[in-house]
Amino acid sequence: MKRLKILRIVLSVAFALLLTGALLCHDSEPLSWLEWTCRVQLMPAVLSLSAGVCLLWLVVTLLVGRLYCSTVCPLGVLQDVFGRLGKMLRRNRDGSLRLYHYSRAENRLRYVILCVVVLCVMAGQMFLPEVIDPYFVYANIVNHLSASSVPDSLLGEVVLPGMLGMAISAVTILVVAVLSYKNGRTFCNTICPVGSALSVVSRISLFQLEIDPDTCTNCGRCEQQCKASCIDAKAHTIDYSRCVLCMNCTAACDDRAIRFTASRKRLSTPLMQPINRKVPQMTVNAPRKMADASSTEAETHTA
Repeated sequence: MKRLKILRIVLSVAFALLLTGALLCHDSEPLSWLEWTCRVQLMPAVLSLSAGVCLLWLVVTLLVGRLYCSTVCPLGVLQDVFGRLGKMLRRNRDGSLRLYHYSRAENRLRYVILCVVVLCVMAGQMFLPEVIDPYFVYANIVNHLSASSVPDSLLGEVVLPGMLGMAISAVTILVVAVLSYKNGRTFCNTICPVGSALSVVSRISLFQLEIDPDTCTNCGRCEQQCKASCIDAKAHTIDYSRCVLCMNCTAACDDRAIRFTASRKRLSTPLMQPINRKVPQMTVNAPRKMADASSTEAETHTA
């Protein structure tokens, strides 16, 4: 399980380099085969009605969750870089590294954004989808930074030229950088329409990362390393709709308590199960009343 993080990093970096090469060297005949890295992106596949690509990511997400976000998404690597810088440069008052912590999902916000994007696509208004979609954001950045322009077939229907395009691309990457610098994958789980769409399916994934409560020692390292802020170490739960399969938790867990499973494991010791019912609190005078009642009962028995 610890090696999954290394494997994920290698795959994501390799794919990001291949995708960048496809966008930069699209005119080169020997490198034309790299265009498949653009074709497997989810938003372009949806817009071009590519049923094969959409079905592929639907099946993958149903099996293991948001693998797309951890390996194929071009903004994923950039977010990880900015997030790493945030952990290294942002320090606590005592000088220690600032770690992540669990936070509740902003479901209302992210699904409202998803609905707005879907309505825009249905209405043929592609400005908003291509401004916040991770692939088109990355393609626009490459388009404005490189000497050669990216063709419309790879960039999308909306190509923002000149200073306007550069300004919008700069603002978008600045927002992504700030969010990643402070809280990791916030963009993925709050703004990104692709991440929100995949989160609906990943909730019911067949195989999910789960915390074994019998093995877990409550050290909290998994929660501190979760860049998606979806692990509640105290409750031994993972919000799999937000999990981007970064595998930081598996690398941080020295107890091997996190594993892929098709069913959640329950505590084997019933006495360790959490008690949900409220226990009535005793008042200050309660012990004195109990003592008086016991003495009265003893005197009655003596008589």
